[in-house]
Amino acid sequence: MKRKEFVGSVCPAVVIAMMSAPLIYSCSREDNDPVEVPLIKYNVLISAGEGGSVSTAGGEFNQGSEISVTAVPQGEYIFKEWSDGNTNATRTINVSSDITLTANFEKKKYPLTLNIEGEGEVLEEIINTGRTTDYDSGTTIKLTANPVDGWIFQDWKGAIESSESTTQVTISEPLEITATFIVDDTVGENNEDPLSEEESRYQEVKELIESDGYYYENKLLYIDLSNENYEPLEEISAFVNDMENGILILRKDQENYMAFDNCCPHLGTRNQWTYSNNRFRCNNHGNSFGTGEGFTSFCSSNSTSGNLKQFPVQIYKDMLTIDFN
Repeated sequence: MKRKEFVGSVCPAVVIAMMSAPLIYSCSREDNDPVEVPLIKYNVLISAGEGGSVSTAGGEFNQGSEISVTAVPQGEYIFKEWSDGNTNATRTINVSSDITLTANFEKKKYPLTLNIEGEGEVLEEIINTGRTTDYDSGTTIKLTANPVDGWIFQDWKGAIESSESTTQVTISEPLEITATFIVDDTVGENNEDPLSEEESRYQEVKELIESDGYYYENKLLYIDLSNENYEPLEEISAFVNDMENGILILRKDQENYMAFDNCCPHLGTRNQWTYSNNRFRCNNHGNSFGTGEGFTSFCSSNSTSGNLKQFPVQIYKDMLTIDFN
């Protein structure tokens, strides 16, 4: 609201009473007397939202005045912006109308990094606030560790040290937490929840596999696909020429693997294979062979066509079993 005031003085008329008749005189303004100038005033209202304060609350100011104001965050808050979109925490306001401004603040955000060792998952449940990419400072998170069948939760490490499967953490800084799961050795005792034959064999062979990534027994070859020697098989249509075991292992698609004799049907060489368009090519003499179930060409049969000898395979978790029977 603007208000006008006038500067200067007014000279009243002087009435001089004479005996015969009244004479009235008035003051006249000279050319150099002050001009009446209106002063315009405006109301400025400045406030702070949750999480901070402002250096001045404003007031009534003359038109053209300049006001300096600073938004001051508190605790775990940071300044975001003024209500008019200005993002400078300290700013100067030129008064030319009534003004209402609010300083907006927001909570700091921190990342919560969760690592998992073993077989299981961690569920995150927000207790008392919202979440964007990171968690707002002050957020309380409930963490629940859920092991898969055959595994048990062991403990939390890092920002939390606890063996309770359910715990809570309050975010006030970047946090990293590791949930550790271990194999449940008690499964199968007293005929309660026995391990499947497949799982039991898997755990047994896992302990027998050495650094080379495989274990051979009774014409069965067990391949640990997590071993670095078989890392190429992470890619679809990739293959490994396993010279030690005399096989070509092919990653056919996301879920299926195939195994072939790596002996070239032509002249028996094993070390020059490439793969493309469902065919293996022996680069020693340029002959290519299929991966289907039709006519099979056997090792050193002097054949230049047909399909490579194929072996049955099974996949369980990260273990590939090849049957040479």
